[in-house]
Amino acid sequence: SATVTNRTKIYSLLALIGAIALAFFSGWRDVGIDRDNYLMMYEGVLSSEDIAVKFLYAKDVTFLLLSSLASYISEDAKLAFLLVCLLSVAAKYFAVKKIAPRYLLVFLIMYAVFLSPGLEFAAMRGGLAIGFIMLALAYSERLFPFIVFSILTVASHMTLLPAVLLAYRPVNELLGRHKIGYVAITVLTSLIAVQLIALLPHGVDYEENQGTLFAYALPMATLIISQLVFYRFERVASIQPKDSVFQFLTITKPVIYGLIAIAFGISGMVVTASIRYLEVALCLLLLSALILYRRSFPNFVGLVALICFLSYLNIYRFTWLAIID
Repeated sequence: SATVTNRTKIYSLLALIGAIALAFFSGWRDVGIDRDNYLMMYEGVLSSEDIAVKFLYAKDVTFLLLSSLASYISEDAKLAFLLVCLLSVAAKYFAVKKIAPRYLLVFLIMYAVFLSPGLEFAAMRGGLAIGFIMLALAYSERLFPFIVFSILTVASHMTLLPAVLLAYRPVNELLGRHKIGYVAITVLTSLIAVQLIALLPHGVDYEENQGTLFAYALPMATLIISQLVFYRFERVASIQPKDSVFQFLTITKPVIYGLIAIAFGISGMVVTASIRYLEVALCLLLLSALILYRRSFPNFVGLVALICFLSYLNIYRFTWLAIID
């Protein structure tokens, strides 16, 4: 009806305004969590002539390109950061608009409150990569856009290559059928974690970042919440196999569980990397929970548990306090 159409348009407009506001407040700031580190990266890119040195400072291709592009207009680092945050939020906006437009406004509000403090406001490269992996999943049924967004994901944050591999259809379907695959991922990650970190340009920075037994509590909590969010999902998905939303969730589920498996495998070696993989999983889980929470009581409990867990993380990591400051 006309009323429903008008309401959808109003919600879409509000979501767009919210997305622009989030990008502006996270990008156009003088201070913030890890802001000094990003300033050092940006200044390193601008002051170097050698492309290899530029890349070493930028850490990733996309940040290098966006920093170089922004510097043609203004040498103020804030413009580069605004560009990164704008792309990051826009990617998520268009991904959710493609998958589940009904949930766009509520997703953006919840994302802004619970996840952006640790991403756009603190780790904007990670936030940008998550935006692109969401677009890759949203367009997974079409090969060319999937490849383009997958390349952009890895170019934005190299460590998200495993997330792209989990989204790759043959791997994705294999994990969907054989749960033992997740155990294999955990074991493999724990065996090769040290070698993988050594390969990264700044891997040496994480050598002293080993986790205690408590580090395993975060992936365990995420796993339990995922079980609630996806409670009886296969039964629902089998009833509506052609529904594009359920097709997206069918592809997203192995990615979420695969990332949790990686987090389990790497928690003992590098806590920071474990949290990075969990952030991707939590972002995808938030959208999944919003779509599924009305299906049954356990699904609803999953959404509530996810909100509580994200609140705990923001309090524990002082991200909310840092933004208020």
